[in-house]
Formats: sequence, C-alpha cells, structure tokens
Amino acid sequence: MKNFTRTINGVKYKGEMFEELDIINKFNLSNEKWELIDKYQKTFPQLLLKDTNDFIIDGETLWNELGKPQGEYGKWFKRKVECLFQENVDYSRFAKLVGTIKNNKGKEVIRHTLTLESSKHICLMSGSDKKSDENVREKGNLIREYFMLMEKTLKKYNEWTLVREPEKEGFKEMRKSISDWCIRNHYDPTDEYFYIRESNMLNVALTGLKACDLRAITKAKFNQTRDNLFTEVNQILSNLQFANIVMLENNSSFIERQKMIENMCSSKYKHIKEYYIL
Repeated sequence: MKNFTRTINGVKYKGEMFEELDIINKFNLSNEKWELIDKYQKTFPQLLLKDTNDFIIDGETLWNELGKPQGEYGKWFKRKVECLFQENVDYSRFAKLVGTIKNNKGKEVIRHTLTLESSKHICLMSGSDKKSDENVREKGNLIREYFMLMEKTLKKYNEWTLVREPEKEGFKEMRKSISDWCIRNHYDPTDEYFYIRESNMLNVALTGLKACDLRAITKAKFNQTRDNLFTEVNQILSNLQFANIVMLENNSSFIERQKMIENMCSSKYKHIKEYYIL
C-alpha cells in the first residue's frame, strides 16, 4: 500500500491506498475487482483514512459520481437525504465557500458529509423510480459495489496484517536459530547461504517454488516475496518457521529438517503447491 494525505473540511488526514499487487496477490482477487477499487479509491479515499470520524463521504462528490441527479445538489440532497436520513447520525453539514470573496462574488453554501452506511443506501436508491436516468441507476450500483468490496478488502487486509507481522518476527527468530545452529556445527554464521537455503527449503516444501520463482509469478520486488502472498500461505509459513526453529534448537541436520517439513506440507498443505504449480 502507498501512503497519501487528504484534507477534509480543513483537516488533514493520513491514509494508505491499495496498489494492484496488494489486491491480486494478498487477497487473490481478480483484475476486474482491482480496476473497480483503483477507480473509486481515488474518488472516495475517505474509506482508507486513519483517525477520522464516521462522516467520511463527501455528499457533493457522491452526487457528482451518481451523474448529478435532479440537476442541482441542493435539490437532490433535500429529496434523497434530508427527508430519509437523520442529521448528525447519518450525515452532518458544513459551510463551504464557493467562488472568490474578491469583489464580493464569493458566497457560502451548505454542503454535507455522510456515513458509509447512508451512502450505500443512497446509491441503492439512486435510479430506483421509473423516471430515473439509467446512467444514474448504473452508477449507483457501481459505487455501492465499490463500498461493499472495499469494506471486505479492508477486513481482509486487517486479517492479513495480523498474520504477516508475527510472521516477520518469527523469521527473525529463525535466523537467530540458524546462526546458533551454524556456530554449534562449526559453520560460518555470517554466510548468507545458510539463511537463503533454509528459507527456500520452506518455500519449496509448501509452494514448490523458490523465492525468486514466487517473485516472478507475483511480480514482487526483491525482499518483498512474502508481502505478496495471501493470508493462508503466510500463516502456514509462519507455522513451518516455528517447527523449523524447534528442530534447529534440537540440532537436527538440514536433511532431517527438510524431510520433516516436506512431510508436513505433503500431509496438510498439498493444495498450496497445487495452486502455485498448476
């Protein structure tokens, strides 16, 4: 994900925006889903902000994206929002300066921010009556689909992070165990060969591929292989790291560790190798 900032009502917020490899690799979603997220996360980045309140969707932006129904924002808001939703629960209002104050041409107008839930309901209702523009109806459905997809994706991202962060710490622990194993067995603990060998042993046993091959498939950058694997794979690798640490501490040979890890993957995780190789 890439960092960004967004100013809402004069307040600057920070957030993280999804990138293509996040969607396709981390969550195993289709290119079509990525295209939908890529389009609307730029229009409605509020869903990705940190430390903001529930009123996160700009009403005027939503109206624009729906094809400007009723022709005027104020008329649309009164008809579709004010009469159906509750102020300070579903939406809030603020004053916005339109034009310029030079020569007294500027003026203040009332605009609104809405909750995600009320925005989804508005999109669902858009174009629902017989006289509605078909374009408005289609856009409402598309935006609502984006909101729902983004909710699911953010949930998946949180789940992915809860697995990935401990896995990183486990990898550091495994490196320490490899170093200790090298010292006990009179090998050079500064030789990176031993660490690469151990990592690839786990990768190959589970996926059938070395790290370089996984990067080629996922288009990941160097040292970002596991950042481009989906949650289940990282969780299993985390478990394999722990099992490997125990064997390293018991001073098992590399061949013994490799055989044990391969047996674990063959009996429990065969579907992962089939996914990557097939």
